[in-house]
Amino acid sequence: MNMKSVLMIVQNFYPEIGSAGNRMKNIYLHLKRNGFEVTVITLKPSYPNQSLYQDTKFWDEDSIEEDVIRIKPDKVKRYTSNMGKRLLHYLEAMWLFIYTIIRLEKNMIMCLLRPRRSSRLWRR
Repeated sequence: MNMKSVLMIVQNFYPEIGSAGNRMKNIYLHLKRNGFEVTVITLKPSYPNQSLYQDTKFWDEDSIEEDVIRIKPDKVKRYTSNMGKRLLHYLEAMWLFIYTIIRLEKNMIMCLLRPRRSSRLWRR
């Protein structure tokens, strides 16, 4: 029986602090428990700052890292109030995601995940 492969492309993932990273980790674990081969492409954790993640207490699940490809946009600071720089950061990240996907050379179901926004923002 062929195992189905899923590619998760997410901005936030374990061990990044916050609900988005935890939610994506739970989706990853759910897919693994249900027999999927899962690869995650995500940004290196950096919220609220990168030095926080140098502490090993944040990295308590080694088995997850086997399936994770972490990219790091180098040119633009991620958290800034300058909207132009934020746009450049996301464009750089998008390019790195695409480049990484092309290099994988695997047949996968692609799953682009984004944290859910508050429902009141979408009400009319």
